[in-house]
Amino acid sequence: MSTLSLTEEEHSATEKEGSFFDSDAEDSTGMKSANLPFPIFSTDFQEYHQNLELEYKRAKRRNREQAEEIEELRRRTKLSQIQIEAAKQEFKQTQSRNSELLSYLNQVKAGLLPVLLRIEQKLGETGEGPPDSQCSPEEFVRYTRELSAKVARRKMKSEQS
Repeated sequence: MSTLSLTEEEHSATEKEGSFFDSDAEDSTGMKSANLPFPIFSTDFQEYHQNLELEYKRAKRRNREQAEEIEELRRRTKLSQIQIEAAKQEFKQTQSRNSELLSYLNQVKAGLLPVLLRIEQKLGETGEGPPDSQCSPEEFVRYTRELSAKVARRKMKSEQS
């Protein structure tokens, strides 16, 4: 007979007491209740265990869903970063192009101002005069429109005479 097997006396004592421990003073309370308000291996324990398993499965599913959501957010973040970088590049190109256009416009204004001054002198009108070469595009356009209107009025007067 093996040393681990129970003798007949021990077996009958276990059946009577419902425990493998000789007395209640030993660690048998842990086997009976596991710090739960009901004994283990009871229907209440099984329901409790099933509820814990369901909660664990829900938590595991929620964890998986959140991991997928995090991965999707990372993907979207990466895409947004790429789009931001593209927009920054486009902005820099537009800014560079605008600087080139403003430089060109200033060159055109500098070339046109002497011509416009001569036109105004030939009209015999001395108004504000042409703006300087550092004027804003809006001021320059306003001035050229006013000068154009003066030229048109002068032409109409000469045709009527």
